[in-house]
Amino acid sequence: MVDTNPPLVVDLDGTLFRGDMLWESIVDTLKRKPLSFPRTLFALVTKGKAEFKRLLSLDFDFESQNLPLREEVLHLINTSKASGSHIVLSTGADILIATKISGSLGIFDAVIGSTPERNNSGANKASDLVDRFGSGGFDYIGDSIRDIPVWQEARKKYSVVPIRSKSKIDDLIMIGNNSKHNLLDRLKPIIKTLRPHQWVKNVLIFAPAFAAQKILDGNVLSTLLLAFVAFSLVASAVYIFNDILDIQNDRSHETKRFRPIASGRLSIPSSVFLGVSLLVIGLAISYSLSFLTTVVLATYFFVSLFYSTTLKRIVILDAVTLAGLYTSRLVFGAVVADTEVSTWLLGFSLFLFFSLALVKRYSEASRPRKGQEDKQISGRGYRTSDIGIVSNLGVSSGLASVIVFSLYLTSESVLDFYGSPELLWWVVPVLLTWISWIWIQVSRGEIVDDPIVFALRDRFSSLSGLVVVMIFVVAQNL
Repeated sequence: MVDTNPPLVVDLDGTLFRGDMLWESIVDTLKRKPLSFPRTLFALVTKGKAEFKRLLSLDFDFESQNLPLREEVLHLINTSKASGSHIVLSTGADILIATKISGSLGIFDAVIGSTPERNNSGANKASDLVDRFGSGGFDYIGDSIRDIPVWQEARKKYSVVPIRSKSKIDDLIMIGNNSKHNLLDRLKPIIKTLRPHQWVKNVLIFAPAFAAQKILDGNVLSTLLLAFVAFSLVASAVYIFNDILDIQNDRSHETKRFRPIASGRLSIPSSVFLGVSLLVIGLAISYSLSFLTTVVLATYFFVSLFYSTTLKRIVILDAVTLAGLYTSRLVFGAVVADTEVSTWLLGFSLFLFFSLALVKRYSEASRPRKGQEDKQISGRGYRTSDIGIVSNLGVSSGLASVIVFSLYLTSESVLDFYGSPELLWWVVPVLLTWISWIWIQVSRGEIVDDPIVFALRDRFSSLSGLVVVMIFVVAQNL
């Protein structure tokens, strides 16, 4: 190896790979083998971090070809390789993980990782590289203050992010576009992870009070608005924890791989902190309303978490659970407004949202990845061959919701709330048309993920919703 072309040593976590394999292996263990995690944690205390990493890596299931890699680092690697430099992967991740990633990429000439006896990080990494190549005998690219000991021994020093430390590193070369570090750019992945567009689902909280014509009574509306905020914060916490737990499956998905956590733009520790904060604030607001609302909201959170870890992989039960979670918004709203939830409304909600949940499953099953035809969809219990029965069940359930609504219009209870209940029959054709429209759109491949998100962007759906609301208002006041 000539002096003018020393090896380029590349760090993995946060540098080549936007995420952190240690945190992802912890999540994987908690998700798939939660009972084994205490034993693994005990190893950290008794045997050290290196043994902790090894135990986590033994059964760590990930697809290395789906990892979000930094293009600027790959460009530097290719440039250095073309000039004759050897490329070395030196990482604090366990050698088992490092070897798997190296084998998948096929761009490294050597791989150095942690072993049960030695944690290849910080000063340990620097010492190892000096022993191999000599001080100043290698170039190094890293991303954090942990890499300072290595940079101090490197010839050329590269970083993918600005480094703020008392230990000044002279001639540190920044690569990639590091000019965008203002507050707005940092907030974008956080806001996207919260999925505020999904909060429209929580409008269901207002439905019981609207149906009982209490929406404008006294403090009911202001209380419901506060409850809406609480539910939305907890729902966002659910989305965050779901994205953390589903990070490997999301990376194999056509669109979900761009989510901030899956793409590495938002770290797992930051995501956990954000999720816990939202959960605590949401429950605190709910508790200020009443203890019972807190119980309902906490139940929603834990059922949602159980759905994310287990139920979402069980055929049909996943859709039933989703329908129940949607309906829980009605229950929450009724508790907040101190009103009863009509059995008609509950029945209508369960059938309608079971249908919409199956729309989402149909969309996923009808768009398999190449080579995945007639195989189980990643992270789900469905196969591509299930789309026929899923469609039948979904359409039938949607029509059943219209039947429930029609039966409600023939009941005596409708006379207590509407001056002109016969006008409500105009809702029936609107519902029939909209449900049919949704299923036709998903069969054409126009709905690629969540039907609620599609409905928000779809003009026909927006118009249908507006017409239904107008019919209800007119029926109440005539």
